[in-house]
This record gives sequence, structure tokens and C-alpha cells, in this order.
Amino acid sequence: NGYDPADPSANLSVVFNADGDGLGNPSVQVNLQQRANSWFSKVLTSQVYLIKTTATAQVEANDGVFCMLSLDPTANHAISTSGSVVIDAQGCGLAVNSDSDTSLYLNGNVFVNVGDVHLAGNFDVVGGAAEFNYTNMRIHSSQTPDPYADLTVTGAPSSCTHAQQNAGPLSIHGDANLTPGVYCGGISFGGNGVITLAPGTYYMDGGSFSSQGGGSITGTGVTIILTNSGGSSYGSYGNIDVHGNRSISLTAPTSGTYGGVAIYQDRNTPTSCGNNTITGTAGLQVDGTIYTPSCGIDFGGNTAVTSATEICSKIISKTITYHGNPTIGSNCDGHGTRAIGAAAVRLVI
Repeated sequence: NGYDPADPSANLSVVFNADGDGLGNPSVQVNLQQRANSWFSKVLTSQVYLIKTTATAQVEANDGVFCMLSLDPTANHAISTSGSVVIDAQGCGLAVNSDSDTSLYLNGNVFVNVGDVHLAGNFDVVGGAAEFNYTNMRIHSSQTPDPYADLTVTGAPSSCTHAQQNAGPLSIHGDANLTPGVYCGGISFGGNGVITLAPGTYYMDGGSFSSQGGGSITGTGVTIILTNSGGSSYGSYGNIDVHGNRSISLTAPTSGTYGGVAIYQDRNTPTSCGNNTITGTAGLQVDGTIYTPSCGIDFGGNTAVTSATEICSKIISKTITYHGNPTIGSNCDGHGTRAIGAAAVRLVI
């Protein structure tokens, strides 16, 4: 507002305080000084008057209010709905990093009730049957940081040969009790069996985790990782492909390298991988984070296993398409998940 750095009396100082509020949140203070333009007073005196002003901006802690985050920076419909969709998750916010004018796209017979909405672009609600309720809305805002940007595939007890990957997935029909480890070529479930996953990390090396048919898949303290130890030299990166009428209940571990992560798709997965799918299930509960940064996900079942107040469910993906009546829960205390949220800055002085 008229500050002239070339003025001989001008002075600018910037002070950074790494612990501005005493809670580890930094602040920046700006101090300006400049000679005042005097009109009538200079007739009476030659004294120079200085104008001084100070402003301090405080970075507030990450509040972690979001349960849904789309990472694609430019996609249209980065978070969208397909068909009749009900998302009743008032305690959960959603964030979209795409700068598209239709980064959030709600179409059809849709009821969406969420908390804070944070969009790098804008949103579009199409059709009179769509109802969109939210606590707060910010559009054309900053992108939301990826809280798992540093997470990589580690700890695989062994790697698969090209021949083992090419042999295809382990095919299971009927009941089975599985243990953690490396599954060369992935796992394919069929039939109507009862599948129990013992606690631990399950590596799908060069293949998918796929399921169709009925029955159930249950795992507590489980992380499913989709990777490819052969890289581009051989093999492929798999997807999550769960559909049919099977009841799914997965709970992530609460600590360790993959604490809070139920499903993790290697970030080295080519973007040509297509979408992951967890849809059509008779009952769907994912207690933990689903993280697929390079590929999108179609998510949603038709019957919730438990209420949203009992679970912690977060989805971080390239793009997200919702179907049916998915349960999105925000009860994340003690679940080991990382908070999703952008740091806020406010003027305090």
C-alpha cells in the first residue's frame, strides 16, 4: 500500500519464528518503516515523520479434518459419484487437488453429507436429484499435502522370479486361512468361501488382489500391498479388484511401518493401470487408509457392516468414484492413520 523500497528512509525486516505459538507452529513477522509524506506540517517544521507497521502471520496446526483426498492435479471429476449414491459422513471432509472447474462432480440420485470441502478447482452438482451438504467450502484453494508421500514398499521377505509371476495368482475357491508373506502373481478368490487373513503384511508381487462371488474376507491388523519386485524388466503391478456379493472387513495395524494403512498400491505403478475396484459387496468395512496414488479407485458397497461412528476409513487416490452406500468413518483416534489436512495460515497481529 504505497511502500517504496527505494526511499532512503524505508526499512523492511522479516522475522521467522519456528515456534511462534509455543506449540511448534511457526510464524512470520513483517516490519515496515517509511517516511511519511507531509503536506501542511512541512510548512511549520522540517522534522521527518516515520510511519511504522507490523503484521504477523501464524501457521496453524494440521487439523486432519479430511477422510477423502484426490491427488490428481488436473483431472475433471477427480472425485465423482456414479449412479445412486449415499455418503453420510458429516465428520469427514473431502479434498481435491485438481484445479479443474469440475474437480468435484456429483451427478444423479445423490445424497452427500460431509464436513469441510477443500478444492483446488471448483465443483459441479448436476440434476435436481442431487443433494450436497457440507460444513465449510473453499474453492480455488491450495492443494492438500499427501500425508503418505514418503511411504515406500519395504520389508518384503523375498522377491518373485519372472517365472513365478507369470505362473499367475494363487487361486482359492472355498474356505481358507492365509498367513502374511509374498504372493507371487497375487491372489484370486472365487466361490463362496470364508477367507481369514492372519495379522501382518501381504505382498501381491506382480499381480492383483481380486475377489468375486460370495462368502467373506476378514482380516484384522492387515496391510495388503500391491507391488512388482521385477519393476519394468518383467511382471506387472496389480490392482485391487473386489466385486460380487462378498462381505469384506479389513482392519489395518495401528503401528509399525504400515500403521493405519489397510491397502497400499506401489507409487511406481504406471498411471496406465486403470482403476482399482472395491464395489458391489454385500458388506464393506475398511478400517484404515486405502492409498493408491498412481491409480484411481471405484469404491462403494450396498450395505455397511458397521456404522461410521465405529471405524476410521480414509481414501487417498489419484481419483475417486463412489458407488452405492459406502461407509466412511472418522473415528480415527488410536488407529494409527495419518491426518489429511492442509496447514492454515491466519493473520494474528
